[in-house]
Amino acid sequence: MSTNNLADNTVVLDYSMSLNRHSDILIEIGKKMNSVDESDHWKYELEALADIRQGPHEEHLAEMIKFYQSISNRQPKSEQSTKPPIKLNTYISAKGNLCMEWIPSILKENGSLDWGDFRFRPQSFGDRANNELLYLRSFESLQRIRASSPQRADLRRLVLEAGILLTAELVSRLKLTYDVVELQKLYAVCVLVEQKPRLQRNLVGWSLQRPEEFQLYGEITRLNQWESKNGLEVQTAVDAFAHAVKKKGRGPAPTNLSRIDEKVAHALRTAGHKVSETEIRVLRELLAKHDPQRLPEPLRRVRGAYPVDRNGAGHLSA
Repeated sequence: MSTNNLADNTVVLDYSMSLNRHSDILIEIGKKMNSVDESDHWKYELEALADIRQGPHEEHLAEMIKFYQSISNRQPKSEQSTKPPIKLNTYISAKGNLCMEWIPSILKENGSLDWGDFRFRPQSFGDRANNELLYLRSFESLQRIRASSPQRADLRRLVLEAGILLTAELVSRLKLTYDVVELQKLYAVCVLVEQKPRLQRNLVGWSLQRPEEFQLYGEITRLNQWESKNGLEVQTAVDAFAHAVKKKGRGPAPTNLSRIDEKVAHALRTAGHKVSETEIRVLRELLAKHDPQRLPEPLRRVRGAYPVDRNGAGHLSA
């Protein structure tokens, strides 16, 4: 699912912080499966669920470990890193199956991948490549094919969530040992529904993106939602920034960013606006990165990334 045409109430979330939900979802799926007729009508759900229950290819993980151990043994101790680098690529195959593969981070002098001592096993029909760590059949169909009943839609949502969490769980497991770079990552697409005391997030699909695309999406979403979240026009805050950096008398213009954020937040609260210093800092950094011309010149410095909003794009808390 592309993030370019999402509705205003739809967000993309990272499930990496919700791994404790995985076992609960599988239990819930098990209860619902008791009332499901396991016929071809449920083919997509049942195929994906069978692979989710099977989990990662443990024998392929073992071969990957041997590969990195062989590299480590060839290196001088001074060059051995505490966490060997590894690249992961998650993608949807031509048949609509979800695949996660690992590839070496090490390159030969000619720029090609250095597979070192790793040996690909000959594949017969039905075998999976032994650099593949995860394989979920029919995963694309769970999002593409419309559910024929509320019961099926509910089960499909749970299977989708279990699959997304499984990929996040595997990556989290690998990060304990390796310096993981994800070329593409599986994110959850959710619709926000107003349900006091907080927004309800209903899973509707998935999105494959490069992590840097997700970070950019999260920053733009946060910037676009800043006014509605804080009940304050961005231009009003920009005017307060301009006033805060004005040179007073013969002294130098203020340059301490933390102090400027504090002054702006105080001035806006004095004027009756309920806005925190943290939100002022976030706005300044977002504008410096994505719309610097709106800020006074001394504030057009980018200070790096920041956590995006829990209720917008970003990490989904449990």
